[in-house]
Amino acid sequence: MSGEETISAEEPVDLESFEQQLPDTEAVEAANEPEPGLADLKAKLERAQADYQNLRRRMLKDQEKWETRAVCEFARKLLPVIDSFERAREHPGSTPQEFLKGLSLIQDQLRKALGEQGIKKMDVDGKAFDPNMHEALSVLNNPEVPDQTVVQVLENGYRYRKDVIRTAKVIVSRGGGPRPEEAEEPVQAEQA
Repeated sequence: MSGEETISAEEPVDLESFEQQLPDTEAVEAANEPEPGLADLKAKLERAQADYQNLRRRMLKDQEKWETRAVCEFARKLLPVIDSFERAREHPGSTPQEFLKGLSLIQDQLRKALGEQGIKKMDVDGKAFDPNMHEALSVLNNPEVPDQTVVQVLENGYRYRKDVIRTAKVIVSRGGGPRPEEAEEPVQAEQA
């Protein structure tokens, strides 16, 4: 047989020697119990995780509340513009010039509302073409204007603070030679 002892039913078993070979039950129980400090650390970790989850939920709820307030405040500033359009539709004026004057006033009202929110129209006419702020829709051969100069704005671009909301759709010059060295100055935003 391989190195194992077998006990037959006829041989008497020495219980005393058998019990001595068993590990101490108190030592086994002590080994299975976590250290006293470990249980405290585990409880603290669980509390910290719960606190983090609660904080995260609260922050998401607050963010949603602030976004709602911001949108509502912005809408309150735009609603008078809608009111003006409705009045213009109901009372178009006696002449086309009066109607156009009314539209111009509404446009000014809308630009003011956007400007109060930090949204500005970009002043790009005559500036160097910048693909971050301009979308070239066409090229115009003009030997009198330096290459890569915005010669016409087809659709205005807008920015919010330093971020471009919409690029300006422009026509760019070609054939006028290189642009003179310009000081690196950012395109200024004008009042929307």
